[in-house]
Amino acid sequence: MELDLSTPESTLAAVHDMDEDTRQRLRTALAAHRTAVEDANIAADLRVALERLFPGQPVAAVFFDTMEWDNGYFLSDYAEVYFADGEVASSVEIGIADQLTDAYGARGATFVLGIDPNTGRTEHDDYGHDVYERFGLEQARAVRVGPDA
Repeated sequence: MELDLSTPESTLAAVHDMDEDTRQRLRTALAAHRTAVEDANIAADLRVALERLFPGQPVAAVFFDTMEWDNGYFLSDYAEVYFADGEVASSVEIGIADQLTDAYGARGATFVLGIDPNTGRTEHDDYGHDVYERFGLEQARAVRVGPDA
């Protein structure tokens, strides 16, 4: 079957004519593509912010947890930055909260998102149990605060 995707109407007609299994595969593929694009954009914005905050300092991973708002828990704009040399900066205002909210929406109180800014790899856990370990890091116990610490 050849699909006519030249107009919104022909695309809609093509989707309408698909069987349910095919439509579901298409929905799954489009959702995966959207997630990949959002994650790539977040990683790119994160790299820009880290270079502004910590020029020339190699970063291994960045971890965001949630904060409570009146309508739920959302990823915070403040993060822990784990440097390649083993140092950690805590409570660093990154400046990508809107992108995180758009991509991840409301989450639970213990949700943690980790991002490797070098590769764009993301890992998350609703309870924050082993996100750090998935990056080969141990959760910091004592950290410096902010980019000037």
